[in-house]
Amino acid sequence: MGQSEFLRRASGRLKKFGTTRMRRTGGREGIAFHFSLALVLLFMAAVSPGSGAEEALFLPARQERKIEKGVFLIADLRLIDPNFSKTVVLITRHGPGGSLGVVINRPTKISLSRAFPTMKNFENRSEALFIGGPVQREVMIPLLRTETPPESAFPIFEKVYLVPQIRMLAELLTRGDAEDRFRIYSGYAGWAPGQLQSEIDRGDWRILPGEADLLFRDETGPIWEELLRRSSQQSVQRERRPGRPS
Repeated sequence: MGQSEFLRRASGRLKKFGTTRMRRTGGREGIAFHFSLALVLLFMAAVSPGSGAEEALFLPARQERKIEKGVFLIADLRLIDPNFSKTVVLITRHGPGGSLGVVINRPTKISLSRAFPTMKNFENRSEALFIGGPVQREVMIPLLRTETPPESAFPIFEKVYLVPQIRMLAELLTRGDAEDRFRIYSGYAGWAPGQLQSEIDRGDWRILPGEADLLFRDETGPIWEELLRRSSQQSVQRERRPGRPS
């Protein structure tokens, strides 16, 4: 494809950009140690060879993976809603009641020791609190990667679990297991029944299997672009499968 043709197509796609709206619920926007019914519902519930980097990012991604717990949603370039632009979301619940998840690549500048000043086990923790989504920022979502999860933890994928209480997570940290990794998210993302599938069909999101190493990576800045490129590359490879009509 020539440069002028690529720019023409890219311009056409830009004109079709839309925004994705989230249903917001009430609640204070500050960082607070508070759990609500929403947290309970959360439990229940590459560039192609021969192509330029910019062109690969605009390639339409055919979705062959279904929505399910443990997958990553990668925001497409057309998704310009500031709540989700250039984000990666881990789906923690999907069912007839809708879908829930947490944004994994938006760390704040607030350390855990500052976010939870009354909790002794967090006194010297410099890890950042993450923004998990626009809904109920006062709800804290702890994720833990461990070989020995507590009985009350909810499995998400691989060896990643959702811990029902911050205090329980804080107590687990006293075990001193060097292999354990954890992250705490403020708020979450939520979709009504059928809403997320509609957004995927519209091209707002791409789907890839979740990866624990990416979820707990120290540097989260490059994750979105890395997964977007990988999704584009896989889409091209699928189109080139033998027997697929051109």
